[in-house]
Amino acid sequence: MSIRNPSLAITLLALAGCHQATPPKAAPSAAPKAAKPLLGDSPMYLYHGVQVIYGTNNVDWSRTSFGISGPQPSLTFFNSTSPMGYNPPPGSLTPYSFPCWIRVAVVVQGGQPGVPAAPGATATLATPNPGAGGASPGPWTILFDNNPVGHWSIAKTTISSQQISNAAAGTMAGLTFQGLVANGTVTVQNGSNQACTP
Repeated sequence: MSIRNPSLAITLLALAGCHQATPPKAAPSAAPKAAKPLLGDSPMYLYHGVQVIYGTNNVDWSRTSFGISGPQPSLTFFNSTSPMGYNPPPGSLTPYSFPCWIRVAVVVQGGQPGVPAAPGATATLATPNPGAGGASPGPWTILFDNNPVGHWSIAKTTISSQQISNAAAGTMAGLTFQGLVANGTVTVQNGSNQACTP
């Protein structure tokens, strides 16, 4: 076939030479794997059962509510208001039934949010410095021994490094936790009493 217009032929050849195959699309890169959560500090709540002042709905912040006891004297906490999975009926008098509870915000050392603490774990509680009523300055360490299930405790020697009675340590603890209500570290919750107030 003859081409009458040589310049047109050259233009067509030039255009044909410029056409290149479209390069294949790169395969989408795999989404980066989510990093495993690093061990760090994890916030959680612990609970301590307390009494009310007779004839009122007000928490009794004395050593009556903050008894220090045991072979290695300590103050008891639980990771639930239903220790050992037992939820007592309202108004029943059982070892784990209290008129009110205090909920205490702590930080588990080396914890992971959503991962239960293992026995031997420790948490810290920010407390005043100087300590209330002569108590040791914070932070205080709380130990998880899980005996009975869900049990945490603050050693008497953490509350005060002085040689004092269990009753005196309980008084210091009560003053400390009462003081922490103002900044929200401690909140009061109903137990068998349905109108608990600080």
